[in-house]
Amino acid sequence: MPPQILRFRLQMMQYNPEVLHISGKCHISADALLRAPVSSLNMSDRQFVEEVEAFVSSTMDQLPATAQCLQEIIEAQKNDEVCMQVRGYCQAGWSVYMPHQPLLRPYWESRVHLAVVDDLLLYDECIVIPQALRLDLLDCIHRGHH
Repeated sequence: MPPQILRFRLQMMQYNPEVLHISGKCHISADALLRAPVSSLNMSDRQFVEEVEAFVSSTMDQLPATAQCLQEIIEAQKNDEVCMQVRGYCQAGWSVYMPHQPLLRPYWESRVHLAVVDDLLLYDECIVIPQALRLDLLDCIHRGHH
């Protein structure tokens, strides 16, 4: 995923936007906005990009897993059909309408919280655990409580 899309998704995680299509002929300023120059970032844009990159780096550094464990989770996510579909939607963009697969409904409803960072599927600052690893993880958590 291009860094600018990742940055935008991270920025938008704090909001719950609703996107509506309005025909161009109903917009007074549509033509002007479409032709707005975007040749370079201004200082506040650069500062925002730096803040987002620092946040992403901090989030990845603070994940509660070793590098080997993260790699195993990434591989399990890639072998999980639902995780692969969610990863695809995160990278290519979610459709306006909920996918027909019932297993994707909770992900679609939480799509603004999902992102793929360094090949790892995350929900905000949490790792999305694929189905194949959930029982092992729960067992590990329960053993830690005894």
